[in-house]
Amino acid sequence: MNYEGKIQDKIKITYDSELNHIEENDRIRILSKIIRFGCQAENVTSLCQLSLEVLNEYYPHAQRKTFLTHSNNELIPRIFFPHFNKAHFSSTLANESLEKGLSFIWSKKVSLNQDLSLPSSLIKVCSAIYAPVIIRNQKIGMIHIDSISDNNAFSHKDLQLLTMIANTLAPSLVVRNSCDHDMYPKVFISYSHKDKDFVLKIARHLRKKQIRVWFDERIEVGNIWKQAISDAIKYADCLIWVASPDSIKSEVTLWEVNLARIEEKIIIPIKYKNCKLPTWALDIQWINYDQNFESLINIISARV
Repeated sequence: MNYEGKIQDKIKITYDSELNHIEENDRIRILSKIIRFGCQAENVTSLCQLSLEVLNEYYPHAQRKTFLTHSNNELIPRIFFPHFNKAHFSSTLANESLEKGLSFIWSKKVSLNQDLSLPSSLIKVCSAIYAPVIIRNQKIGMIHIDSISDNNAFSHKDLQLLTMIANTLAPSLVVRNSCDHDMYPKVFISYSHKDKDFVLKIARHLRKKQIRVWFDERIEVGNIWKQAISDAIKYADCLIWVASPDSIKSEVTLWEVNLARIEEKIIIPIKYKNCKLPTWALDIQWINYDQNFESLINIISARV
């Protein structure tokens, strides 16, 4: 489902306050557990897996729980429960929490059964908490929990507890997270800027499947763009080519695809809109986009 409006128009967001709702015994128990986990864990994934024990203890009413880590402008889910084929969270809200450096609870402004116009990541959710993991202004990651039952709405104490857990995890995560994202597959997306909304949607969904995504959103002001793109293609495991009448006419897109061929990268071509393909591309196994977006993502992730 394509969602046209702003998520914030459909939900109520409550940020953490300075009022203390956490009992000292809980604070000490959580602190000692996470410090112990930090000593036991060999890497980020094992640390998050151990920390899931804390979430299960204090949030039995949360149906879904997610630990995400941040690197190179990407949030990648490291551990999520239940372990479906992808993590379930709102990329928009997770990034908003991380950018502001603030934890918040959100709840729907309307009944669960009255509004199907929300993004798919929010339709079945009644409320959720997002707590950023930040240390010395460095973005490390995010903890997300949600509830699909009106009877299990989160309280302000729940919000403060998750904020404390995130803050306590930060020192242990920061020393393990620097190069840990390299273990996940990396894709480069070649596309026309006129198709950017479609590409952004692909990127969001692939990242929820623990696939790293690079496209020209990453080029910083002052970078030599062609060199930056060249390096990204060489670093990627494969290239996704979003073909449309506009991208087929783009010299930059064709240059990116040809560079991927020279580098002998796997090319995953998607015929997003009907267009005349280059002769050399006719022998490639194309993915025809038929408006079934979930099927498209499953096919791409299987090839990656």
